[in-house]
Amino acid sequence: MLPQVLDVASALNIMMTAKSTVGETYSLSGPRTYTFEQLLHMTEALTLKKLRGPNFPKPLLAAMSRMWDLVWWPTLSPDEVTRRFISDLPKRAGELGFKELGIEPDVIEDVAIQYLRRYRGS
Repeated sequence: MLPQVLDVASALNIMMTAKSTVGETYSLSGPRTYTFEQLLHMTEALTLKKLRGPNFPKPLLAAMSRMWDLVWWPTLSPDEVTRRFISDLPKRAGELGFKELGIEPDVIEDVAIQYLRRYRGS
């Protein structure tokens, strides 16, 4: 679930300023659920670049990322490896979310090109 950053920022602004949100917990997930593979396909389609490399199992990728963490240039960090293998669950019944804050979150397919356009291949 990937809400756009501006949707989350709007929600946080409302939560910080509205007295009715005091003591409440919100689940700010987007309107659709995506797998890592789906997001990768979407990114490849919008950037016109192949992003795929070898797909390593988590223990091997975690060990490699700890070694890569020692170099000075940006690489895949151990935290990113952990995050990649976490399954975010959609909002459960009874949880508060964007709807209760009066926000309709954007669908990632509608806004992704704005962010990925600069990375398009020619």
